Amino acid sequence: MSIFQPLDEPEKKSIGQLLELSKGDLGIPDFQREFVWGRTDVSELFESIFHGYYVGSLLFWANNKQLDMENKPIYGTGISQEKFNPRFVVLDGQQRVSSLYYAVKAPDVPLWNTKYPYLFFLDLKKLLLLLENPPEQELEEDRNLTFSLTRDQAKKQGLTERPLQFKTWHFPLFELEDFSDWLYDFSNYLRDEEGKSKGEVKEVTERVRKHLNYVLKEFQIPVIKLSENLELENVAKVFEKLNSMGVELTIFDLLNARLIKHGIRARRMWNLSRENCELLRLFSEGNAKFPIYVLQTIALIRKDKDVKKGPTSTKGKDLLRLDPANLETDWKYACDIIEEALKRIKLTRGEGFGVLTPKMLPYVTMIPVLAALLNKIQDRRDRPQCLTKIEHWYWGSVLTHAYSGSPETQLALDFREMTKWFDEDKDVASTITSGRHVISQPLDPESVPFLDIASTSDALYKGITCLIALRGGRDFVKTDIVDLSVLDDHHIFPVSRAKEFRAGPDIESILNKTLLHKDTNRDYIRNAKPSEYLSRIMNDQHLSKEEMIDRLRTHLISPDAYQSMQEDNFQKFIADRSKTIEAELATRVGLETSLIPQSRR
Repeated sequence: MSIFQPLDEPEKKSIGQLLELSKGDLGIPDFQREFVWGRTDVSELFESIFHGYYVGSLLFWANNKQLDMENKPIYGTGISQEKFNPRFVVLDGQQRVSSLYYAVKAPDVPLWNTKYPYLFFLDLKKLLLLLENPPEQELEEDRNLTFSLTRDQAKKQGLTERPLQFKTWHFPLFELEDFSDWLYDFSNYLRDEEGKSKGEVKEVTERVRKHLNYVLKEFQIPVIKLSENLELENVAKVFEKLNSMGVELTIFDLLNARLIKHGIRARRMWNLSRENCELLRLFSEGNAKFPIYVLQTIALIRKDKDVKKGPTSTKGKDLLRLDPANLETDWKYACDIIEEALKRIKLTRGEGFGVLTPKMLPYVTMIPVLAALLNKIQDRRDRPQCLTKIEHWYWGSVLTHAYSGSPETQLALDFREMTKWFDEDKDVASTITSGRHVISQPLDPESVPFLDIASTSDALYKGITCLIALRGGRDFVKTDIVDLSVLDDHHIFPVSRAKEFRAGPDIESILNKTLLHKDTNRDYIRNAKPSEYLSRIMNDQHLSKEEMIDRLRTHLISPDAYQSMQEDNFQKFIADRSKTIEAELATRVGLETSLIPQSRR
């Protein structure tokens, strides 16, 4: 028997017909991603349609009702899931079909990644200019035919009502399905309010009518239909090959598709995990790749248990081959371990890492190996020693930017070397030796470590900020604040006086930043020399020099650096503070003080 199954000839569907199907006959399979197009994407789709451009074909699959597979209605339809039983599921074209429905039906639901419903409009004057010019003579200003406003914006401007729509010549796409009534009132407006002749009115309205009718009833989109007899596994494989209109599929999306035949709903598992794990939900917000970190954690733990059917690495192609046996149990366990890892990441004492908020985490890609390492040592008698080694690994990774390259390769290497180091003290993991090497090299007299670290997205910038949190980071003024997460990084020597300090671009260095309350920055530091605001703080709070120095120590500001602040000496301050930060990092990676060159002390 032939393995090939012939496809039916593509059907050509008008936009009107697709809108009709969207009311309940089209579903989105549960392994598909959500409707994620923004208003620009929706506008560009209609821009192409009104220009008569090809917008690609759609791929539907006749819904086999015998399969236990949930389907979601088209976004915005409001159809109850319990009553939903579509004739077809959309394998390719969800974003386009959903955009057509959203713009024309104008449901009162927000667009993706916004809080607001949007309305879409067509500029009729630009449309008429387009119709007057041959395509090769089209002007740049003719192209932006459509635009969008939030529903509230449109109401405030009056564009939800016909009088202003007529006055501005802006046709609302939510009138497209019954445009004749709108055009009838528009023709009366042109005659009565703009004083156009009967011939002029007819010419304008007929040209618009003809084009709108073409868009709704004659503009055709090819639809390819797969047979309902096609096996679900093969449909999932088809889905894996699709990357339509720029929406990237992640490894998790693909694995979700592959697991359907095993009765595993990976996306449902992920949603449930986010509901049950507070920190996982917090750190995964806005990160579509976070479920992959759960899969990588599973892969590392399984490999450690010597599960023969497990993957040989944490790379994408190997994650796709994860054995489905016990996967739901392993998934829940991995999420629980990740939650524990995140608790340690946020901790500001003991073996914590001082990550006050998700944006302060140096590398989110380190989470799988940290979780797997914590799992590895949970029953070991030498757990305290292993936790110290994990601390050395973490800060070594930050200091060397170890996870800025290929995280899949790095985390597999780190997990293998760290588990070996747990058993043999002499087999120090390479990430730690690399970190120690950075600090143990003699320093050029003109060099200031960390001076070039100025980007808030840099892992070392984030790591040094976390070190301040670990040291207590008592605000210069508001020492009663317990919640360090309300603090943000601010300049110690104000930017407004950078020229006076002869600081140049170095004013933005992490060496000139620390965690402070916004009120402290506003009321004391902004536009003031360090000597000035330190004097004010000490006078206002009756602090001695020693008490002020103790407060500054929690910001990795040494007594020498304090003296530099009193002298308003920026260059000496950053040199002094650099040594303090480097000494702190040396401790965190387990480097003995005797191994630090004199030039770096």
